[in-house]
Amino acid sequence: MGDVKIVARSTDKQERDKISRWDAGRQFLMDAIRLTRKPDGCVVMLVMMDKSRELIQEFRDKQQPMTYTPLIVRACALALRRHPWMHSMIRGRKVVEPANVEIGISVASKESVTPVVVISDPDKKSLVEIGQELRERSRGARKWQEDSINTMRRYGRFIPAALRTLMARLFMRSQRARRHLVGTFQITSVAGRGIEIAAPFVLTSTTLLSLGHITERAVVVDGKVEAKLCVYIAILPDHRLVDGGRAWEFLSDVRALLEEPSSLM
Repeated sequence: MGDVKIVARSTDKQERDKISRWDAGRQFLMDAIRLTRKPDGCVVMLVMMDKSRELIQEFRDKQQPMTYTPLIVRACALALRRHPWMHSMIRGRKVVEPANVEIGISVASKESVTPVVVISDPDKKSLVEIGQELRERSRGARKWQEDSINTMRRYGRFIPAALRTLMARLFMRSQRARRHLVGTFQITSVAGRGIEIAAPFVLTSTTLLSLGHITERAVVVDGKVEAKLCVYIAILPDHRLVDGGRAWEFLSDVRALLEEPSSLM
């Protein structure tokens, strides 16, 4: 073998790291994230969605738009009626048991904190009503978030950092503000292909239900491997109110409702 020569290339311009500064609008969001209480754990369960897909197709055959989201929202709402502690809220040293179900659903956006549509009393609404409300309010939620961030960018630079943090802290402590922002229970989905499950932070509620990608997976049914439409669902609880056993009971009810969705009608 011949000699190996190493040639060092010189360059006139050295590459430099790109450094940018958060504007005032994004800083408000970062303050809110920093002040949230991170989940104490994660309970995951696999749900078969074949019958839910059949129900959705029945709606579409009747020219009625339908997706999986209204089914999941209503399943969670019905399960919350049976397990009300799953959406209780801590206020200082008190525990608030909400009189009604308010579910916040994250909708896609370009920001790191996605806007949330809060559906009140989905346990008392039909799947069609839930779906229609979601479609109508999703656009408004994105615009509201964009307008709010632009307002914070415009005026936030005049607010000292200490005062900005205090404002965020007071907002996060307000039960009324928290329920207006995300409801009493949160649902989020990271539905990208190949994503089994995600564990995002819980913004202000006690628990958050996270879903992965709904797709066909190889599962064992009656001793045989079959391709079934499945989704992983996970509960991220505040352990001060919800332990693993309670989370499992709640998820079991949600799974039963989605696997036999005729009970959602």
